[in-house]
Parts: sequence; C-alpha cells; structure tokens
Amino acid sequence: MNGELKLTREEEQLVRGSRAAIVATGLSESYFDEHFRLLQVVNTPGGRQVVWKFSLGEYETSLHDIIGFYTAGGLRTDTHSITGTLGATYEIRETIPMPRAAKLMRKCIGRYAGAAVVYQRLSDDGQTGLYLTAQASTPTHRGGAVRDEREKKERARREAQERGQGGATSGERVEPREEDEEGPPFFIGYVNLETGKCIKAQGIAR
Repeated sequence: MNGELKLTREEEQLVRGSRAAIVATGLSESYFDEHFRLLQVVNTPGGRQVVWKFSLGEYETSLHDIIGFYTAGGLRTDTHSITGTLGATYEIRETIPMPRAAKLMRKCIGRYAGAAVVYQRLSDDGQTGLYLTAQASTPTHRGGAVRDEREKKERARREAQERGQGGATSGERVEPREEDEEGPPFFIGYVNLETGKCIKAQGIAR
C-alpha cells in the first residue's frame, strides 16, 4: 500500500486512518488496494494530509484527505475531509473510452478547455462518481475580450489624467471601471465516465 515511501510510525497511522475512512464510504478493501495508491503523507504542525491516486482503466486522479481532530471525553479522534468529498461510494468497474467522453462533453457544453478527471460527489445528496469535467471555452473567451476592452479604456483614462486633461481623449467618453462587476456566465460540464450522462452547471466569471 505504501509503495516506495518510507514512513514514520505517525505517518503510517495517518495512512491507515485515511484508508479506513475511504473504505468506510462503501468500498471493499480489495477494491481499494486495486485502485488506490499512496502518493504523499504530510505530518507537520501546520497540517496533516494524505494524498492518494485513484486509477480506473485509462483514468486517474488524485484525492487529498485533510486530517483534523476533535476531543471528547479526554479522547482525541481524527476527522477526514475525504469522507465529505466522497460521500457514499460504490465500486465502479467499467468506464467509457476517453474519445466518447470528449464527444459527449462537446455535445453537452460545446467547445471546452481545462479538462480534468475527478472522483467525487457533485452534491450533498449525490452519489460519488468518476467524472470528466471541463469549462466551456467560448463564453470564457468572450469574457476575456470584455476584460481586455475595460483595461484598454482604463489605460486611456490614466494616460489622459497624466497629461493633465483629466478625462477622455479624442472626444471618447471613458466609463470608470467597476472592480466588482460580474462577467458573462459560463458553463462547466461533468461527464459521468461510467454512464456517459453529462451534468451542466452554470457559473459567473469575475
């Protein structure tokens, strides 16, 4: 389970606790040992963390288990963030090929960028899944164009002020830049790599 990592006794305890927390979400120990590999253990005064790699077929992703604790009745008990990330798991056995996943993503949100694989639940009442996630690229590009135009106007305003004119040049009216103004909406797609179903979520660029 530890691979080539040389662990201290305290680090081994963290790894065992993290493994148990993940298995308790719904996986068998044999499934865990087949698909999870230890990547890193952090045990410092500033924080404790265990990092795993989850692999299934052609897909892989990393999982970070941040470990805290609480004290009750004089006993200290560790808490694991990974239980909230995963929720209720089950043993995924088969996945769709990446080319099909990419095609489904394009059908779902159009052209996209920043694709990544994640293993998590998407809502508090949802079941854990393995997903290909990406952000629609076209709205983001429009948002970048809007920001570029704002920055161009802001530069013109500053240059006019430096020349002592205190306003716009060439008869152009320059609007002050709104720092908290929201950009255009964008979409994020989540393609379930087991079923092929795509979930589309909307966000606001800032």
